[in-house]
Amino acid sequence: MKIGCCMSFKDEEGIKIGKDLGLEYMEAALVSLSAAPAEEIERFVEFLNEIDFTCPAANLMFPGDIRLTGPEADFKKAEDYLYRTFEHVKKIGIKAVVFGSGRARQVPEGFSREAALE
Repeated sequence: MKIGCCMSFKDEEGIKIGKDLGLEYMEAALVSLSAAPAEEIERFVEFLNEIDFTCPAANLMFPGDIRLTGPEADFKKAEDYLYRTFEHVKKIGIKAVVFGSGRARQVPEGFSREAALE
């Protein structure tokens, strides 16, 4: 088993401290990575290489404004987001993304749970 921690990809000092304390990897929020310009992602990858650390996983797959259930579900928006975001994922070397995303997948009031699962 490996021990890691969810951290902001922008917190270089915190990441260094975590590594020094014995963490074996970090996990970043995918929504934060998605919003970052390419230069920030490149800097993050360089930083991880400099300190010999990895970010093999990401959490918080979808932002709350991308609805995945209910009448406001927008699968085209979700698909476009994933294609754009997974370009960053490849550069970083992330191998696993945790779906989570409670707000994005929350079943709206009055909406059928069965229809939401579909």
